Amino acid sequence: EIAKLYGTVETLGYYYTDIWVGTPPQRQSVIVDTGSSLLAFPCSGCSQCGTHLDKPFNTSASSTAKFVDCRPEYRCSSCGASNTCGYYQGYSEGSTLAGVYMYDRVFLGDEYEADSDVNVTFGCHTRESGLFVSQKADGILGLAYASHGSQHFPTIIDALTTKRADVNKDVFSLCLSAAGGGVLVVGGWNSSVHLEEPLFTPIVRETYYVVQMQDMLVGGESINAGAAIWNTHYGTVIDSGTTFAYLPTQAYTRLIAAFNKFCGEPGHCLHDSRRNVRSSKQACFVMSTGDANTTAARLQTFPVLDVIFQGIAVKWRPSEYLYSPNNVGDVFCLGIDDNGPTGTVLGGIFMREFDIIFDRQNKRIGFARADCLFGNGHRPYDPSPSSSFNGSVSCYPPPCHVTCFVNGTCSHSSGSPSPPTPAIVVHDPSSPMDPTPDGRSDDSSGGVGGAGFVTLVAVLGGVVLVAAAAVVAVIRRRRAPTLRYEMVVNTDSELSTRVPTSVVVAADEETDSDRAGI
Repeated sequence: EIAKLYGTVETLGYYYTDIWVGTPPQRQSVIVDTGSSLLAFPCSGCSQCGTHLDKPFNTSASSTAKFVDCRPEYRCSSCGASNTCGYYQGYSEGSTLAGVYMYDRVFLGDEYEADSDVNVTFGCHTRESGLFVSQKADGILGLAYASHGSQHFPTIIDALTTKRADVNKDVFSLCLSAAGGGVLVVGGWNSSVHLEEPLFTPIVRETYYVVQMQDMLVGGESINAGAAIWNTHYGTVIDSGTTFAYLPTQAYTRLIAAFNKFCGEPGHCLHDSRRNVRSSKQACFVMSTGDANTTAARLQTFPVLDVIFQGIAVKWRPSEYLYSPNNVGDVFCLGIDDNGPTGTVLGGIFMREFDIIFDRQNKRIGFARADCLFGNGHRPYDPSPSSSFNGSVSCYPPPCHVTCFVNGTCSHSSGSPSPPTPAIVVHDPSSPMDPTPDGRSDDSSGGVGGAGFVTLVAVLGGVVLVAAAAVVAVIRRRRAPTLRYEMVVNTDSELSTRVPTSVVVAADEETDSDRAGI
């Protein structure tokens, strides 16, 4: 199962994908989040929900949708008048989510395929507040272990790996491009995009994806922060739903000291001036070169950070840990911040330009440097069909134009049908390790999802369904406890980041050390 991802660290602060829910299927955009395990998005009738990329899921329009009964084992936060199981999530900065659990068919991927969906329990928002109202993505796709969540419902990953014969390996991978977008693979990983062999480190706790971090080197020199510092509290978590990297104070202060020492040496960290953009602590460097090549050369004068995990070392390059707020191009900020007395969270900025392999079956996480650019990182069609929709839309990119109808007929007003599907090699984790691949696509668009999109339009009973018939299709998964996040808006842009914090939860979810988060 393969699905394209959209978004960037610089703009949205997260990566999201599309899912199709119900009968007939309705599209929802969801943030891919390995730090939680709940699949949830707004539903029709929401009394206080924002305007997101897609319309709220219309529960009455789905013939297969069912409300989940209120039962003690489900740990519902409330029981509705019709005995529906409710949930509530509150955040310390004031944002909240509330809704009811539903059960319906869900397909993960770009192009809906009949008989490829699975039945999944998900959260149906009936109320949002705070920053959840303003985010662009409809909802969230929790990919952590089901045991991490407060409700303990099987996740979409669980459903795909147990109910789909063709997705029978408990493994998925996320390849996030720094330029935007990426790909999610369920049931294996796409070794055709790897530039290096994967390096694996053990998963030490099956709640979030917790690994053991042992050290960090700045320009080859250790910052002398041992494992006890990095792995305090909830440990070291690989979390795609958090924008930046957050380090325990003791590790952060040592990192900054080592970073400043490196940058104080002649020829290092070349820039014109230095200022703080996102917070009082975060270092930002102004490079008013006016030339992309000169700027790229200057970035190479910053130190490589070697992140030392149990048994492996992962090189974190300047072009990956530095980000440009709003893609302004001449300001680059350190995407690492102080996490106080808690653990280490390595968010999306750390995961960029790697294919991160979450091999749950073998209890390990792999890191393979990869070419994660699939298309341009943007959805290839308008996510909100207008009221003047006339039965046809433009495919991507122009000038091709395709009209498709329910009976399966399509007409091309210009251009030609989609090109052949680029080579995708999904690695089976039970087979020997693949050698360095040589069968990569030469498509100048960046591989999968380049020029081969056709927009499929169906009008069923007044409901307009828009599906991307892409050169590649398919994805999946879930939600978690112990770690908690809030959405924080960058005052200099629309960038939203998720940072660890405490959370107010339902009365039946006890103790700060065992709380579920989205």
